[in-house]
Amino acid sequence: MRYVIGLEGGGTKVISALADEEGRILGTGRGGPVSSLDNSLEEIEASVKTALAGILTGRDGLRPHIAAVVTATLGDRRAVAGAVRSYLGDVPVHPRAEIDICFKAALMDEPGLALLGGTGSWAHARDRAGRTGHCGGWGPLLGDEGSGYYIAWHALKAICRSEDGMLPPTALTRRILDHLGIGDMSRLVLKAYDGSMPRPVIGSLCPLVFQAASEGDEVAVLTLEKAGREYGRSACGVIRKMGWESERFPVSGIGGVFRGDAPLGIVRRTAMAHIHRIAPEAFWSFARLEPVGGAALEALRVIGVSLEKHVIHNLEAGNNSSRED
Repeated sequence: MRYVIGLEGGGTKVISALADEEGRILGTGRGGPVSSLDNSLEEIEASVKTALAGILTGRDGLRPHIAAVVTATLGDRRAVAGAVRSYLGDVPVHPRAEIDICFKAALMDEPGLALLGGTGSWAHARDRAGRTGHCGGWGPLLGDEGSGYYIAWHALKAICRSEDGMLPPTALTRRILDHLGIGDMSRLVLKAYDGSMPRPVIGSLCPLVFQAASEGDEVAVLTLEKAGREYGRSACGVIRKMGWESERFPVSGIGGVFRGDAPLGIVRRTAMAHIHRIAPEAFWSFARLEPVGGAALEALRVIGVSLEKHVIHNLEAGNNSSRED
């Protein structure tokens, strides 16, 4: 039996998945951020090794049978590949573009439009002829509207406005201060400007917004609606590029934002309402796999596994049962 590893990550974390030739997910692991925008080569290597240790500790007998590793990460792909080889030895490592892996995971390479909601964001479409359209992916300074970082950053601004009486009182204030380990808003200001709140720390606040929104917090709901509108705008830019205004096509969201939004549907419904203004035939399609599942799927393809229905089903079952928060 041969085995493959999928590795996917960005500005908040890296996730690994170990699968066999039948598509069964045997384990998942998690490490820190691997974005070369924010992390040194040493930090990236440590994050990758932690994620790999999470799936291989106690499974040393499998190492000689690992046939391929597919990586889909932000920034320096060579650094990630080098970290994999440092931990696993002479194993074939196949770096792939994040867009390609996420699109494969969301829509199984079928024509449609995918929205990424991770620490960053983008909208990407592909038709049957292979023609593509893209919006976003400009990074935290120039874009990433709607992303987990965007939601968290706007939540921080919202609690300041709530403190000033410009927005209603919100449970986000206490949740965020507790998460950051600070007692009051005055210390938040100090922390925001003393360099102790890098992008991964800010991005880690995003789940708190979904938790507050699920309890009916008005400010949290408004923050998620703002993100949904940004995804709608990005999607509309792609739709116009593709000329799909009169077409029927699926729209799928992938990544932590859409995973967190799944029980609520606030981001999804707001985005689709915006999309339907110019493309009324568009419809929502939930992602088939998480991004790391897409990386494992690609690794199976690389080693020549026939991607039959039962293999896809096994990947879906294993990937969905081990989703990361």
